[in-house]
Amino acid sequence: MCIEKQNYLFHLKNIKKTYLTESRAALDVDDLIIPANSLVAIIGYSGSGKTTLLNILGLLDKPDEDENNTPIINFYDNKNNKTQILAIPNKNKFRRSTYGFVFQEGYLLHNLTGVQNVEIPLHVNKYKINSKNTFELLNKIGIDEDLIKRPPSGISGGEAQRIAIGRSIIHSPKVILADEPTSNLDYDIGMSVMSFYKQLCHQKENESERCSVIWVTHNMHQALKLADYIIVLKNGKASGPHPNPKDEEKLIEWLRQGETKEEVHETINFSKEPINSFIGKFFQLIYFIINFAVSDIFPKSVDRKKWILPRLIGVKNTQKLNMFSLFTVILLTLLIFSISFAFRNYFMLSASDPRINRITLSGKNIGDNVLTEEDRKALSGLTLHNSRIKWPDEVQTEEKNSGRRATMGAFGVRTRTFDCYMNPNSNNSTMSGRFPLSVIALNVEDPILTKVPVFQSKDKTFKNIKQSRTTVNQLFLSKDGQPQHKKEGVVISINALNKHLDYKKIPDKLIIDYHQATQIELPILGVTDWLPNSVNIMITEGWYIQEYINRGIYDQQPGYELINIYMEDKINDGIPVCNAIETKNYIISGNAKATLIWIKNMTNVIFRFSIIGIIGIWILAGTLLYVSYTQAIQKKQREIGVLMAKGISKPLLYSIFFVEIFIVWFISMLFVIPINKGILFGIKKIVETEFVLKQNMSIVKIFVMPDILWPGVLSCTFVIALIAVSLGVWNVLRHNIANILRTGN
Repeated sequence: MCIEKQNYLFHLKNIKKTYLTESRAALDVDDLIIPANSLVAIIGYSGSGKTTLLNILGLLDKPDEDENNTPIINFYDNKNNKTQILAIPNKNKFRRSTYGFVFQEGYLLHNLTGVQNVEIPLHVNKYKINSKNTFELLNKIGIDEDLIKRPPSGISGGEAQRIAIGRSIIHSPKVILADEPTSNLDYDIGMSVMSFYKQLCHQKENESERCSVIWVTHNMHQALKLADYIIVLKNGKASGPHPNPKDEEKLIEWLRQGETKEEVHETINFSKEPINSFIGKFFQLIYFIINFAVSDIFPKSVDRKKWILPRLIGVKNTQKLNMFSLFTVILLTLLIFSISFAFRNYFMLSASDPRINRITLSGKNIGDNVLTEEDRKALSGLTLHNSRIKWPDEVQTEEKNSGRRATMGAFGVRTRTFDCYMNPNSNNSTMSGRFPLSVIALNVEDPILTKVPVFQSKDKTFKNIKQSRTTVNQLFLSKDGQPQHKKEGVVISINALNKHLDYKKIPDKLIIDYHQATQIELPILGVTDWLPNSVNIMITEGWYIQEYINRGIYDQQPGYELINIYMEDKINDGIPVCNAIETKNYIISGNAKATLIWIKNMTNVIFRFSIIGIIGIWILAGTLLYVSYTQAIQKKQREIGVLMAKGISKPLLYSIFFVEIFIVWFISMLFVIPINKGILFGIKKIVETEFVLKQNMSIVKIFVMPDILWPGVLSCTFVIALIAVSLGVWNVLRHNIANILRTGN
């Protein structure tokens, strides 16, 4: 039929739409005119392109681009002004002012009442809200005042659809696009609503307020009774607009045009061939479970040659939330465990540092208060038997192989003050040219020497002196690595050489008054920035004793001012060792015992807080996973209902979701491991730079965690996810199948 141009509403040319999942075009319109101020019904079989046409007209979707045949949709207003709406820059503005939409499902916003839903177009177009006019309009389409004050959850599907219809016309649009608006309404109300739409198209009081209604429907009876024009869509092709023939046979004839004759098929014999072997049944079941789980996580793609990364990016949104939840839980758990163990190991390593891991004895409360070599040997031999510290003379023969050492050894300390000769070229020399300096004699195997750094200077000036990788204990090793207990020489502090003895460069030798004005020239083996007990010079214990006996100063080995005891496990053995020492009336220097108690308590507190933190995260994780999986499973209620209706067993249904969560968990784990390693690597670098190198401590040992940590954390997160999924599935399965199908989306 020829429509005069002044009666055009839309003129479509070269409108084609093809979806990726379809082999043919969903819509293929070469030329179509839609008349204005009319109720135009679009009729066609399912899949004929009706909703696609409506979406393109409403600028909710775009037609395919074609260089040879440019798609055109011309819109004509009441003054017959033409606008190519596909070329409009601000389509959103045009859509909200020109169109009113009625969707097949209603699509009400659940957080708003009925009247608030209706007034949405007034808000977005910045029109004045007039509640009286709103109520009058809604009454005309059969909605009473009480109904529109309820939220969508408190009304029926048909009532919600009527509210959606009211929302489509409240702002007086020029065009109403209605996608099966009466499918959820009973016959009388449906006819009433469409009659109201037709009245809007034909009202004569104010021609400027007339509108056009483009109406997709399956209801041929309503279309024949109310439509002004009918457009027939078949396989994406449009015919019309046809004036309403008022004849159902004519309409059916239009729909049947181009149909082929009914095919006669051969008789099909269906057979049920059972699988006899257990292995066959098992593998077919496994294939079904895995295939269902994988297809539920990854969307079906036309391009099946996609790499794994694009497929991961294409994971369904519901699964992305699940992956993110699991990823966060695993990562936080591993980080908290790692950092808590790092703190604990730091305390342990700090406690094992010889500068800390020692108990110093300054004397005895009995006898002459002198610490002897016999005391040192007895203290070196302390052992632990069934949580009890025993002295060497308390250990029975049969117990020698049952206990373990409680100490790594005990080392004596002897200190003296010697006059040392100053720099002969100094202008600040004293009258005698000597300066008294404190000297300590140590066993070269004393662990404390492993923490005393040696400083070096290429030109031997103090200006260019730097710390080397050598420690003082290495200065007393032979070429084959054996300790030289009687090596002659001194290690002296930089401060003593530079300030007290006024040397500008490091000398090769140092002259001291050893005893009764006996001068001894000793080689300087090394210089350092500090020495134990804050002394200035260190000499070997073996050389010191040898010289004293050879020179007749002592006829026997002199006693010790101090004895340092180094422990195997200060955290656990320190306090029992202190108690054992006190029972023998030894005097413990300083507050070693109180420090041990503090370190042990701090280690326990850190560990407990980490456990509390992990439990808290897992509770939070379990709640988060339960909520996310429950929501995800609720969105699959229809699929679950279909499977249940087909007779799937509950264990099999649970198995599908268990496999699905395993895949999600495994993918999350693959992302967590490198990210966790990267974060820990960064933390290690910071700790190594700021703390560890300054204390000669091994960064590797600090971040050592129990072997059970990784599998333990990963297993626990997987179990939490399984529980969350099980509760989500159970929450759906506790309803009967009919309700599951009815509530499924």
